[in-house]
Amino acid sequence: MPVIPIEDVLFCDLETRSAVNLKKTGSWRYAEDPSTDVYVACWAIGDGPIETWYPGQPVPPAIIEHIESGKWFSAHNIGFEYPMVNLLLAPRYGWPKLRIDQLHDTAAEAATMGLPRSLEDVGRVLGLKIQKDVEGHALMMRLCRPRRIEDTGAYVWWDDPERLRRLAEYCATDVRVAREVFRRVRRLPDDERRIWELDQKINERGVKVDVALAVKLQAIVETAKKDLDGRMRALTRGAVPKCSNATGLVRWLNDQGVQTESCAKAAVTAMLARRDVPARVKDALTLRRTAAKASTAKLAVMQTAACADGRLRGMFRYHGAATGRWGSLLVQLHNLIRKSPGGPITLAVETVLNYGYDGVQLLYGDPMAFASSMLRPCLMADEDEELYTADLAQIEARMIAALAGEMGVLDVFRAGEDVYCHAATGIFGRTITKKDDQERQVGKVGILSLGYQGGPVAFGAMAKNYNLDIASAYDSVTRAADPYQIEHAETGWKNYTGDMSEEAYVTADLIKQAWREANPNIVQFWRDLEYAVFRAVRTRLPVRVGTLLVQVVPLAGRDYLWLRLPSGRLLCYTDPVIATVETRWGADKQTVLAWTTDSRTKKWVRRSLYGGLLAENATQASARDVLVGGMLRLDAAGYQIVGHVHDEVILTIKHGAGSVDQIRDLMTERSDWMVKIGLPVAVDVSNPLQRYQK
Repeated sequence: MPVIPIEDVLFCDLETRSAVNLKKTGSWRYAEDPSTDVYVACWAIGDGPIETWYPGQPVPPAIIEHIESGKWFSAHNIGFEYPMVNLLLAPRYGWPKLRIDQLHDTAAEAATMGLPRSLEDVGRVLGLKIQKDVEGHALMMRLCRPRRIEDTGAYVWWDDPERLRRLAEYCATDVRVAREVFRRVRRLPDDERRIWELDQKINERGVKVDVALAVKLQAIVETAKKDLDGRMRALTRGAVPKCSNATGLVRWLNDQGVQTESCAKAAVTAMLARRDVPARVKDALTLRRTAAKASTAKLAVMQTAACADGRLRGMFRYHGAATGRWGSLLVQLHNLIRKSPGGPITLAVETVLNYGYDGVQLLYGDPMAFASSMLRPCLMADEDEELYTADLAQIEARMIAALAGEMGVLDVFRAGEDVYCHAATGIFGRTITKKDDQERQVGKVGILSLGYQGGPVAFGAMAKNYNLDIASAYDSVTRAADPYQIEHAETGWKNYTGDMSEEAYVTADLIKQAWREANPNIVQFWRDLEYAVFRAVRTRLPVRVGTLLVQVVPLAGRDYLWLRLPSGRLLCYTDPVIATVETRWGADKQTVLAWTTDSRTKKWVRRSLYGGLLAENATQASARDVLVGGMLRLDAAGYQIVGHVHDEVILTIKHGAGSVDQIRDLMTERSDWMVKIGLPVAVDVSNPLQRYQK
């Protein structure tokens, strides 16, 4: 663990203004915009006094000496200050430029401890005496945008001296809070620091975006929306003028006898699945769903966030999830639809650029679906480069089997056999091959939904994502089940209050039971993890679960539960306590509760550390560690990583300088800890591409 003496750290915070919206453009596009400027910079070296600098003043010699000597420059969420210093303060006001190896980010360190990332939230959680200035934040939000725009197009800013004085106070408070956070959080270990620095390189490098293609696709989307709105008006006889008119559509649905209070995505999906909904109503719901494809909004973001050189920068948030996986910013690459258009991608691009809406509709059908499928190809390599993708194959299924010692599953992977067929064989009690498409799909959904203690509801939700009709497998699944399993499933159905049909629920429950019988070591892994956490909190002694280590560690006045992964990295949970909670079945159960950042809502929540959650965290975190090992090796070999999506890396290199075999070797090279747990690794590497696609 590196030690950073506080006297070697320059803490800094900037308050800025711009005509562009930071949330829509990201820090790099924001920093290079001519309208962007700095109101005030507050800074302090170590425990020294908070100093204030305003544009027009000489750069303080202490700042120049500190930065030029290579000492630490720290900010909370430094992904903002770094481009602001190098793209604005350096060329415009003479500040020294920063290097990545001297950057320090208290937000990143807080995130690795499972703490909230925002300065306000982490200060509150840590119980700091100095808290973020909430009123000052409101003032900052007002001053960061122009006061008004003159008829000539000139911007009028907020130059009120009292407001600017108050803004400087707010800025100084942020420096104080960030400095206190620095005292309370762990430094990044050396290995993790290398990954963090690579993340900065990736965000600074960015990825080339075909803005012209995005503009044309956006025009196609707008035309398609107008067409869909016209069809909605005709279908509802004017009652719903636009597909986006949620209030009008709900009212019309109720008038048609379909009672609902919402037409949000989940409600629309549920209504479309009902047999009692009239065809005309389903047509309206389909129009609503088609027009609401959120992924097409990314086209506008591509245009807004593209830097002057046509690259998207700052799209990844280090340690965006508690497991250490990245979060996605701006274009949100982590939730793109999976498939690119069928046929040659060059044909699809030429159709968009030369023939527009009519050409797309003629060759590809639904223009909205086509536009969504073209989001990936908007990202591309430079003309003198080629692009590759490298995707770790079924890494979570491999990882949980390795962590739990599920040897039968590991043997399937080692033999290069189909793991989905293997899972389906356990579920149906007979040999399943790739020819048994329906059964294999059940096996796939089972692996994806049941490995973290999921039940029939989790299986049902995942099945919807894969358009799998669970109820259709009812007969074959019940034939393979024992009577006591069917009785158990039917008892569960009687206590179920959701919207799954009886056949679907019973089928899903039987699949769950069969999967658990076929994977007893994974089931035991859940139990062992839950017990280990309980014992560690109760005894304050370290407890091992295979290659994992659980212990409670006091740090800066509070307790943290550490889950040490095989890689040596830590997952952290704050303030673990043993409490009695009521289960879904009405029974009391003792469990460990701890505070953590919810990976879906990003909120700071107290939750039960049950076995399935711990298994999910350990598995996904360890899968992330496999990915970053490959990323570091690729970077060292000269490949330029321009992005990553879940377990996939997107990289570019000069024409002819890379190879599929080399990328595969670098990605599948096993670290000592991977060998120790017996993890088989495989990767799917694309052939050289010019555009990102699946």
